[in-house]
Amino acid sequence: KNLTLPFSLTIALLCCSKNASSEPFASCFRRQNQNLNKLLTKLLAARKKKMPEHRPTEQNLTMKNNFLLTCCAAFFLLLTSCGGSSESISVDEAGKQNEKLLETMDKPVVAGWFVAEMTSSNMLEAELGRMASSKATNPQVRDLGQLLLNHHNQLNTQMKQIADLKNLVTPTKLQEDHQKIYNQIMEDPGSNFDQVYLAAIIKNHDQMVERFTDLAERGTDTELRNYAAKALPTLRAHVTSAQELQDQIGK
Repeated sequence: KNLTLPFSLTIALLCCSKNASSEPFASCFRRQNQNLNKLLTKLLAARKKKMPEHRPTEQNLTMKNNFLLTCCAAFFLLLTSCGGSSESISVDEAGKQNEKLLETMDKPVVAGWFVAEMTSSNMLEAELGRMASSKATNPQVRDLGQLLLNHHNQLNTQMKQIADLKNLVTPTKLQEDHQKIYNQIMEDPGSNFDQVYLAAIIKNHDQMVERFTDLAERGTDTELRNYAAKALPTLRAHVTSAQELQDQIGK
């Protein structure tokens, strides 16, 4: 198992370097290490069945070389498949591709832009939550940040599953205004981080609630409409928690 660690570490580092808002590094590392262990276990079991123990021969050496080549090939397959395509996709690119697809199917394009833009909103909330979980001074704000990190990663996982079923594209990076918000909060060294963070997530959540409500009430895509309706209570609970903490800290 220890032999898989360097490979798993390499895959995880490359996956996370593609998109800072994707799967957390620790989770990616554990998942890739498990995948490699399972794959190597299967390959070793198959090798034992084909190669009884006896002195090395030219044929056995050839089989051993083939086995090592197979392991290397499997490693590179995992590497190239990790996190999907290595291409970086912006919100605008994803939205336009979705719009073209839905137009050819004579369906409303609003669903395609919802997928693109709300994926970015979820990524922003997840990454701000990650930042707050370590940078906030108030322990309740840190806990809220961790909660939002978990919830919004889950929401994006569900969104991606629906998008894949419908051949819709999801972005791999934040849209420009979301990136600016993230950079501003990240670079703020002041002691008012907690208030700045809470104000930012309240504003973004208000916009998300508006978009999710609109889709839940007027959307024509059944899966996305159900997704939006189920997510709304969670989003509203986030707003309430953030507002309560904002009032508490401001006193």
